[in-house]
Amino acid sequence: MIHKILVLVNLTSFVITVLPFLFSSSSFAQQEEKKPVVIFSDEADEILEVENGQDDTVKNKNDEESDKDARALYNEALEKFNNKLWEQSSRLFQEARRMAGTDGVVRFNATYNLGWVDVKTADEMLEKEPDKALESLYRAADWFRESIALRDDIDARHNLEVVLQRAMVLADSLQKKTAGDLLSRINQNISTQREFLDILRKEVDIEKVEAYTSEQLRTQLRSLAVQQLDILSESQQLTEVAAREGDTLRGKLESEQTPEDQMRVAQIEGFLHYLHRSQERMGQARRRLRTSQIERAYRRSAIALAELKRSRDQLLDPVSRIDALLNDSAEFIRHIAIKADNQMGKLAIQNEKKIPEWLTQEYLVESQTSLSERVQELHNGLNAGLSGESVEDPKQKQLIENLRLALPWLKKSSEKFDQTKNQLEQSRFDESFVLQNEGIKALVSAREIFLDLRQLVEVVYQDQLRIQYYLDPSSSQMLAPSSLTGVGGKNTSNNLPTEKASLAVVSEYLPLIEEFQQKNLGRTKRLKKLIDLAVTEQENMKQQLETQQNLQTSTPNQPQTILPQQNQLKEQLTAQSERLKEAEKLRKKAFTEFEYNQKILTGLIAKSGKSDLSNSILKPLRSSVKDSVKTVEQLRRLFFSLVEHLRETAQKQVELGDETQDAIALAKTETKDETASRMNPLSSRQVNLSNISGTIAEALAKESQQIVQQEAKQNGTNGSSSQMSEKYAQAGQLVGEATVKMYGAASMMTDEKISLEEIGPQQKSASEDLIRALNILQPPQQDQQQDQQDQQDQQDQQGQQGQQGQQGQQDQQGQQGQQGQSEKM
Repeated sequence: MIHKILVLVNLTSFVITVLPFLFSSSSFAQQEEKKPVVIFSDEADEILEVENGQDDTVKNKNDEESDKDARALYNEALEKFNNKLWEQSSRLFQEARRMAGTDGVVRFNATYNLGWVDVKTADEMLEKEPDKALESLYRAADWFRESIALRDDIDARHNLEVVLQRAMVLADSLQKKTAGDLLSRINQNISTQREFLDILRKEVDIEKVEAYTSEQLRTQLRSLAVQQLDILSESQQLTEVAAREGDTLRGKLESEQTPEDQMRVAQIEGFLHYLHRSQERMGQARRRLRTSQIERAYRRSAIALAELKRSRDQLLDPVSRIDALLNDSAEFIRHIAIKADNQMGKLAIQNEKKIPEWLTQEYLVESQTSLSERVQELHNGLNAGLSGESVEDPKQKQLIENLRLALPWLKKSSEKFDQTKNQLEQSRFDESFVLQNEGIKALVSAREIFLDLRQLVEVVYQDQLRIQYYLDPSSSQMLAPSSLTGVGGKNTSNNLPTEKASLAVVSEYLPLIEEFQQKNLGRTKRLKKLIDLAVTEQENMKQQLETQQNLQTSTPNQPQTILPQQNQLKEQLTAQSERLKEAEKLRKKAFTEFEYNQKILTGLIAKSGKSDLSNSILKPLRSSVKDSVKTVEQLRRLFFSLVEHLRETAQKQVELGDETQDAIALAKTETKDETASRMNPLSSRQVNLSNISGTIAEALAKESQQIVQQEAKQNGTNGSSSQMSEKYAQAGQLVGEATVKMYGAASMMTDEKISLEEIGPQQKSASEDLIRALNILQPPQQDQQQDQQDQQDQQDQQGQQGQQGQQGQQDQQGQQGQQGQSEKM
């Protein structure tokens, strides 16, 4: 038995040296000095104790048997460890801990070596699954902490420190990915909770109109309670991920923490605060379901969804945050409209159903309260950004200026939303609708202030396209062309308005057209500021680059291998500067054209009440607006590539398809008017995407023709241009086919009898065509190259951390292992 104990001690020494680069060599000597704490003997004095006290002897015998089992398991775990069977060794080490009883040696060594098992597991997972490797390192740290609690061991303390350092390095490398992962996971959590809420809505309605037996109702509600519990569990897992990231950032030394780290910690704290609140509401909803309080359960579940959105807000930039608020407020104002129509008796009564049972006053008040708090929180957060010290950086100055300009709009939106809540509490739904709409408009104005150069150019372009459409609604700009056919070969040209009707619509649109044109005039002034800011940044970067080059050339010992890269960067900066100069020229041209459009519009509005409009009167304005659209298109091409536009359009089409499927699912229990009200906004978005995809298809065809013309001017090519021309042509054809399908889906959404079953496949087919076109122009491998390079850099860095120590200790490891094996024999 003594021999067996010695085997345990020596093999423990071998396990401790498996990863020697984690601690000093002095640790090995300390482990060699360990002595057995239990020595089993067959001496006569112990036998005499058996005769004098049989009960004590039986107890000692049982303890000895327990010790034998624990130590046998420990030695077996060491063998599994030596054979790199980490999962089996972990299980046996834990079993040895459980059976150790009063054997402190087994308990400590098993706990200590469990940390090593997780360290080795992390090493194997590092290359392919770095996130799981990080979890293993955290578990290893927990085991080392527990071993320190059992015995104040210097090696355990040292290993804990090094493992935490490795975890921090790995967490830093994964921080960018984790940030995106948090956002994607909270979005998934929101989507799941929203789907659950839709199911719960149906149950609220059904419970009111169908005679459920008590047992049927309890069974159904218990099933829903289980679903809510599943969502709650997913949310709690997300809490652990976010908390880990926050702990890692807070664990950095103060000198190592960057402002970005501090901002991220603040984001995570807010994220966890609202995530916890949503989990509380989910738990309350689950309890209400189990007690058959379905309407209260629905309200708790709806508030949980709102709190999840507030949690997501903490991770978003101001523009994305305002976008989320706009989406939620747009959906909510439709609920207010339904309530207002019902109050005024305008809601059509079909199937003995006036209004959804879940759409109660309490629900509206609670939802509006959450929306108001989110806007107020955004206002307060941005206002806090103005309390800092003055800055000299032009970019920071522009940001502060944007904050000052946006705050009044956010304050106005918050006030309007608060007034909306007060009106809802008094059941004044019509007044609530007006106030909510004003709050949304203020949010839109605030959002525009934060747009960057590219985004602002896109807004100008989209509004100028709207002006062109409003001046000629009968054109093909916003309707499917007559040459395009819908599903089943149905021609859409019969739906086009007559000339007289079109002119009447234009007359009504003139004030709106003037408003859009006035906004674009103001935007072109803001574009000048943004272009000037970008030019200043380019010049500063050029000066810094020239300074570096001068220092290198003036220092004889400085390596010159970096100069070619710097020259290449300088050429890129020069090209970007030229692009900005061209952008300023086009901006000036667009501003002049917008002023001319505004002048014509002012005259038309003055005459609109005295004489009827005609196509001849509108011709100069239409021609001028058309020219301005072309100018903005040229400006837009400087900042957007066709591939970027195609990718964005494909993404929006997929998202629209998902939202349409949700609407179709709800339409199965809704009235005809409710379905039409739900489909109309989706139809407008589908038409808008159809117009964009049609423009992209035309641009791809033109690009293909230009490549062919360039080939004709050149006397011989290597074939690459021909392949590129063919790719653009194929992509343009696919986008054109997708455009037809998108128009068809939009048409089906507005039919008198909506074909719910046909809309989904039509949208899905259009999305697939867009994605195929995108893959032709930019294969998925190209998108993955940068991510793969980043991962390779990370692996190289982490591989270098352990490589030096491993190479320096290979011989020592081998000697230790051989020694342990010989002693066991």
